Amino acid sequence: MKLSLAETILAISSALLLSVSTIAESSVLGHHGKESYFTATSTLSDVAPSAGVHGKVKTSLYIRQDGSDVEFPARMLAPIATIEQCHSGTELLDGQCIISENYDEIMSSKGWRLWAYRDHTESGWAWDIDEIELYEDSQCAGASVSDLPGTVSDSGNVDTDAGNVEGIWAPQNAFAAEGVWGGRRDSNNFFWVAKMFDTDVSVKCLKIKSPNWNDRGATEVRVQAFVAEENEWKNAWIEKNLNVGALSVNTIKLIYGPTEAPTPAPTSALAPIPPPTTDDCGDGEAEIEVTIVFDNYPSETSWELKNTC
Repeated sequence: MKLSLAETILAISSALLLSVSTIAESSVLGHHGKESYFTATSTLSDVAPSAGVHGKVKTSLYIRQDGSDVEFPARMLAPIATIEQCHSGTELLDGQCIISENYDEIMSSKGWRLWAYRDHTESGWAWDIDEIELYEDSQCAGASVSDLPGTVSDSGNVDTDAGNVEGIWAPQNAFAAEGVWGGRRDSNNFFWVAKMFDTDVSVKCLKIKSPNWNDRGATEVRVQAFVAEENEWKNAWIEKNLNVGALSVNTIKLIYGPTEAPTPAPTSALAPIPPPTTDDCGDGEAEIEVTIVFDNYPSETSWELKNTC
């Protein structure tokens, strides 16, 4: 039996134990590909204090007209029916977890990783990296610190997906000169490869090297650092429009703060106007010199000369 749009929304809401007080609207929100998707905006009440939200909260459920799963727009990952923390690299906006466009200025951390969403990779299912070189120098000069002692992890790779013991496609290959990380996305459609160093490491520049093949790159990445005080990975930089060609090398510089303004060119001083000489005065005229010293508000200063003789 096929449910109507309203019946489907009600069924989803009931299954998620939502406290729905009103159905405010039901309309075509837009199109994705060849199909329309719909929204039904509900007002939720009695939010649990532990959720960190007080009062009433609005959220939106997105479904296709036939009630099947929806393909969400690029920045919207999935609708959430309850208030919960979004994954690292995302943020909450209007009841949806979306890809975050914000980052923090993080100078040093024990943990560093590269993170990308599925739609920011060429294939959508694979992200291969030949090597990641991390540098303490802002111009990627000197020796890389990628090989310092630490523990590596990832979202998944060819070996784990195939049920094999990690080896030829393992995450440690991303931080070494030999081998390739054959990255695969996790259950949330995120790709990431990380290294938790034994001590704090300062990263101001990094290089991402691609293997000798195409169609496995990422066009947009987030450099993330682990913030121990919050036990959370946070964006430390966002880089877009990366070169995804075979054997390409993308250099990313973590340069924070406004750039220094250029030194203004010196201006020529105005030539002083010589005072008139007594020869310029006519009969019955005398030379008068008036000196005016302005305060911090010159536009409010005025004067008037009067002949009181």
